[in-house]
Amino acid sequence: MIRTLLFLTAAAVLITRTAAATEQNRLDANENVFTVMAALNAAGYDVDLDSSQNSPLRKQVREYLASRKLTVVPELQEFYKSHPPGIGPYLSFVLSIGAPPEYPFTTRTVEVPPDAAALYKFAPLLSRFYQEADIATFWKRVQPAYDAAIEQYHEPVTRTISTVNSYFRTPANGYLGRQFIVYIDLLAAPGQVQTRSYGDLYFVVATHAKEPHMAEIRHAYLHFLVEPLVAKFGLVLMKSAALGDYAAPAPTLDDSYKSDFVLLTAESLIKALESRLDKKPEFVSQSLGEGYSPSSLRSMSGSPTRCASIFRRCWITWTREKNGAVWSTSCLPQKAPTRPFVPPIRCRSARRSTA
Repeated sequence: MIRTLLFLTAAAVLITRTAAATEQNRLDANENVFTVMAALNAAGYDVDLDSSQNSPLRKQVREYLASRKLTVVPELQEFYKSHPPGIGPYLSFVLSIGAPPEYPFTTRTVEVPPDAAALYKFAPLLSRFYQEADIATFWKRVQPAYDAAIEQYHEPVTRTISTVNSYFRTPANGYLGRQFIVYIDLLAAPGQVQTRSYGDLYFVVATHAKEPHMAEIRHAYLHFLVEPLVAKFGLVLMKSAALGDYAAPAPTLDDSYKSDFVLLTAESLIKALESRLDKKPEFVSQSLGEGYSPSSLRSMSGSPTRCASIFRRCWITWTREKNGAVWSTSCLPQKAPTRPFVPPIRCRSARRSTA
């Protein structure tokens, strides 16, 4: 059974104009992710092991591995103890490698993410684990559990992707060659959503949860759509990089945003989009308090032509008022349109209020 699920919604149908586009968005389970997480459970990864939110499969896999009496387990345990705890680096590693049993990196050495490259000695251990535990056979046995988890995510993920695509009022055929991939994992601590962006691939790994964490998945999808556009016009944005100083004093803002103006711009725009999608204008004020400054989007204001050329639709303008910087979302549609594609919205220039 092919478990790659395409988001063929009214908006996404427009995406599938070529064979390449049909693989753009995927919701699936992944054998490599399963193998790495099984190996970590055997190696001593016990985070939230007693949580009632765990998938029953986690316990079943641990019992199966214990019954196999694998000779590679002591070496896996030693490796796990000698490296920083947590699954973050291992997710970077597993999303950067190829098929078993060799598990080669799929890119040039210089392009491998640093945290994944630091685990290069994990590959031969993983290869031995794969063969000793007969993962190829065991993976087939656990398919019903993953099929059920994928079914749980399918409708809300499809609805979310459709809503965002419709809101943007544009088919995503401008993103051909790029893929948004959601992998479901049932062996890690529950309730986690982790993302990785490698070249044209944007990954989301969601662990088991009673209810799908759709807010985090939508946030990731907005990054998938917005980041390439912001990066494309990075040089234009950097002309106003000094505006990022407004965010420097924010105590709760991550340092990565304070040091990267383009990243701050992307995240600020996504915060504004989420506010409108959720119909919660108060979320803008909350984001401002956290340090996501509308001033960072000043380079997207100006003439209607310039604004439209940067984001191909007028999503946001900003203005200054006497009491400080305030979002003006007049260019943002109030709700998702009934049609997946409409002509561009006329972009209104940002203006300064006068005292």
